[in-house]
Amino acid sequence: MGREHVVTATEIRRAAPGTGFVLSVLAPGQFLMTLDSSFMNVSIRQVAADIGTTITGIQTAITLYTLVMASLMITGARSARSRAAAGPFLLGWSSTVPGA
Repeated sequence: MGREHVVTATEIRRAAPGTGFVLSVLAPGQFLMTLDSSFMNVSIRQVAADIGTTITGIQTAITLYTLVMASLMITGARSARSRAAAGPFLLGWSSTVPGA
């Protein structure tokens, strides 16, 4: 049998230039979305009691929030490809952070 080829980090960098920048932009957004969802899931009973709704209603809100954030991250990533990456990133960041 032939020798298997192990892909090195250098080969990955050559194959996809600029992915480090994209990853450094998207990773904090993904972290923020995960952190928000985790906080809401931990405090779900108290939030439901505070606003007078059911746990199912809160779970629906958390699910919708996560789906909307994921779709906006995908849309933002695509728009960053066609424009300067800093513009869409700063717009998304400035609208997400105050809401979180």
